[in-house]
Amino acid sequence: MKPHYVCVAENLYRREPSGGYYARWKISGKTNWKALHTEDRKLAERRLADFLRGVQNLKPQGQPAHRL
Repeated sequence: MKPHYVCVAENLYRREPSGGYYARWKISGKTNWKALHTEDRKLAERRLADFLRGVQNLKPQGQPAHRL
């Protein structure tokens, strides 16, 4: 059976029937997925927020570092 993902919040999906949560985001038009390794929604939301903060701090390769 093909897995089915249900969007439960922005960038947060729950896989059925397992109930595990996944982060979903796009970079340069490519969709990316990351397992959050939990079936608890509140914990998934915290892990998603931590993860997305890290993703936002990434710089594309080949870009000069920001100078202060």
